[in-house]
Amino acid sequence: MVSCTKRFEYPFASIGDLEVRTVADPKSGRITATGVIVDGESVTPTDRFWLSLYARFRFNKSFFRFFSHAEVFRRAAEVEPRDRMRLCVERDEQTGESRLLAASSPTRAILRYDDLMETLDNYEGENVRYGDGVVESTHVPRIGGNVFDIGGDKMCNRFVMSAPIDGYGLPSIYLSLLREICSNGMIGYSP
Repeated sequence: MVSCTKRFEYPFASIGDLEVRTVADPKSGRITATGVIVDGESVTPTDRFWLSLYARFRFNKSFFRFFSHAEVFRRAAEVEPRDRMRLCVERDEQTGESRLLAASSPTRAILRYDDLMETLDNYEGENVRYGDGVVESTHVPRIGGNVFDIGGDKMCNRFVMSAPIDGYGLPSIYLSLLREICSNGMIGYSP
């Protein structure tokens, strides 16, 4: 199983509780968000966080071309004063860095990382990898997972599960056909 040095926290906040730290590019004047203050701590926002926030409040990044982050957040808080959201903060225990992964509805069920890892271990998930709030794993189907030949190439069926642990999006499962390219079992992946 994969060893992860990351820990995940799920604090609750309203958009009015958040404060965005920005920096302006001296040459272009373009403003970039460098941090979001969550419970008094500056956390680095990810693209996934911004996408989830846009989906939750039905706006997009072009709003920030015309209005400051503070003004957009203040206006959203005025329209939805009682709206709360669940945030997902990823903490890397090795580097000490924290990243803000996503914003989701507090009533929506989430898949917690530790619970998912336990399930993947119980059901023999292979090639487990984590990145930006999503865990992907490969699994052997109960039926039809054996090696077979197609045109002299050895092939095998697998399925891949992609599970968001930050509350943004739904788990998905897709089929995979693996071709053995070496007698040592090496496998090459292609979309």
